[in-house]
Amino acid sequence: MSDSAFWRRLADKFRALPREYAAILHAEKYVVLGETEKAKWRLSGHVGPKAEFEALARRGARRFPKTPVATDLLNLWIETLFQKVPDSKDQGFFGTNIFDYQAEGVRKSINSIMYNLPRRSADYCKVMEAESVQREFDDSLVVKHVLVSAVPDPLAPLTTAGQIQKLRLECNWTIEVLARKTGFDEKTVKRHLSGNAMPRLGNLAIYQQAFSKVLNRQILIDKTPPKRPLNVR
Repeated sequence: MSDSAFWRRLADKFRALPREYAAILHAEKYVVLGETEKAKWRLSGHVGPKAEFEALARRGARRFPKTPVATDLLNLWIETLFQKVPDSKDQGFFGTNIFDYQAEGVRKSINSIMYNLPRRSADYCKVMEAESVQREFDDSLVVKHVLVSAVPDPLAPLTTAGQIQKLRLECNWTIEVLARKTGFDEKTVKRHLSGNAMPRLGNLAIYQQAFSKVLNRQILIDKTPPKRPLNVR
C-alpha cells in the first residue's frame, strides 16, 4: 500500500470513531521541571474507546520515517499531535489546557491536557497524505528519468542506478521506504537512483541485504563503470 493510501485510510478510521470519544478520551502529561526523566503522555478514558484509538495511533506512528528504536508509539503519536495540530477547532475545556504551576515565583511543573484526539488525528493524517502524494509524484519523475536514461540500448546491461531502481519497483517501495529500509537519507537514495552518485561497495551491500530480505532470494548488484566522473557515496 502506498503511503498516501495508508494515511487516507487511517484518517477515515479516525473520523469513523464516535464523536462522543472526544469527550471521553483525553491525554495528559505532567512535567516536573528539573527532572531528568522525560515525561510521557497518558491516555485516559473508557477501555473500549482507549483500545480503538490506541491501536490506530500506534499504527500511524509506526509509519513515521526514522522512528527511534524502543519508542513508545502511542506517546510519539500524541506528542506529534500536540506539537503539530493546532487548536483552531477546539473550544473551551475540550481543547488543550496547559496549567503552569509556580511557587514563590518559580515555575515548578506544567500539566498539559489534550482532548479531541480522534479529530486531531484525522487532521494530521490528511497532512501526511498530502505530503505523501507530493513525494510519490516526485518519485515518479525519478523513475521516468532512470528508465529513460539508464538503458538507451535495450540490449545493454542495466546501470547500477537502473538495477537499484528495478529492485525498488519489484519490492513496491517508495523512495522514502527504501531510505528507511537501508538507513540512508532520501537525498542520497535519489542521487543513487538518478545515477548522479555511485554507491560505495559497502552501500551496495546494504542495498543487496535489504532487497534480498524482502524478495527472499540472493540479490547481487553489479557496479557498472560510470560514463562520466561521478561522486562516490
